[in-house]
Amino acid sequence: MSEKHGNTGNNNAKKAPSEKADSHMHFRCKKDDKALIVRNLKDGETLASFMLSLGVAEAMRRQNENMVNGCKRNLS
Repeated sequence: MSEKHGNTGNNNAKKAPSEKADSHMHFRCKKDDKALIVRNLKDGETLASFMLSLGVAEAMRRQNENMVNGCKRNLS
């Protein structure tokens, strides 16, 4: 049985190695909170992409805030 099976997966879904997600996040929320978010998603936007973009934006804001506060502490 040296023949290949031919199942190659979804070629349309393949991503470049640099674009592949390599980590998972799972969390629980209240039903009403999720419903509010889902009702306000933009067309074509997924819940995962929305939550990830919010999380990354907030993490970057906090990082920048910490850098500014760290510089202020070093100046005094």
